[in-house]
Amino acid sequence: MKITKVLPFYPNYHPNPGGWRDKFWNFGVEIHTDEGLIGIGAGGGGFAAIEIIKYAFPKILVGRDPFDIEQLWEEMFWETIAYGRKGVAIMAISGVDIALWDLIGKIKKAPLYQCLGSNDNTPILAYATGENLSVNIDSGFRAFKISKVAGPEDGPEGMHRNIERVAKARDHIGNDSDLMLDCWMGWNVDYTLEMSLQLAPYNLRWIEEPLLADDYKGYMRLTKEVSSTQIATGEHEFTKYGFQELIDRKAAHIIQPDVSWCGGITEAKKICTLANKNNITVIPHRGGEAWGLHLVAAMQCPLAEIGTSGIKSDSAVEGMPELNNGYLSPFDKPGLGVKWGNNSKQLL
Repeated sequence: MKITKVLPFYPNYHPNPGGWRDKFWNFGVEIHTDEGLIGIGAGGGGFAAIEIIKYAFPKILVGRDPFDIEQLWEEMFWETIAYGRKGVAIMAISGVDIALWDLIGKIKKAPLYQCLGSNDNTPILAYATGENLSVNIDSGFRAFKISKVAGPEDGPEGMHRNIERVAKARDHIGNDSDLMLDCWMGWNVDYTLEMSLQLAPYNLRWIEEPLLADDYKGYMRLTKEVSSTQIATGEHEFTKYGFQELIDRKAAHIIQPDVSWCGGITEAKKICTLANKNNITVIPHRGGEAWGLHLVAAMQCPLAEIGTSGIKSDSAVEGMPELNNGYLSPFDKPGLGVKWGNNSKQLL
């Protein structure tokens, strides 16, 4: 079986969330074969990544065997090395790589977690990221992540607002549910150290991405000095090389690769292996969504994240497993087990 076409597109997911995501969010990709099978995937970088796929990758992929996935990954990586290494180019590779894995599962007529070397389909505890705790509780979630509301520039009053938000969330969900705080690179080292002390009574499972992704020294200090919770980062890190830095420097208690951004399933599996060898927990960013759930199951990650839309699949993807008593399991259908929804729109 040979690859005949690589088709990237920008799907009509939902009303655009704005900000940096405007036309710079996830894209869809299809890998077509000469025997009529199609693998699907998604990456990040929107139109910019689509341009890379359209003009740089067909000469690598067309006519090739999809089972040469490691070699294809290396060739795409080196094709984009001058302007890649991190960011949009790796996000482009991610979408193609996921589609190749979906295709491999369909060829083998096996679910992707089995293609990744695991027969373990044990349900994974899902956690909801979003501020509407009542909706997420009603949806069946038993673990929750909220966002900080202030940073160093907001002074003592902002710190109080952060504490108040976490306190209200803990009161709302009770003491038996996991609670996490996402800072989206908005704090500094001293502020995080102080906040970790102030938030200690509320038993956070982790504080996520308080610093810029490249502040390895800052993360080293936090990982060493924060004792009331764990420090998580990696959503905005790329490839095994970037995660090796985090691991070697002991700069995180939890690492969070995003399968659609970090280099795809091929690279995310290598990142998980590196982390496991060093006794570091892996909890992928958006790991409960279609593109990451099989990896989460295969690598036995302890939690699977679902974004702010809750358990409902967004309009571009159909067939996601339903939440069952707070847990998710990937389907035993071939490949990823999902398909494009009727509202997907190809903007080529």
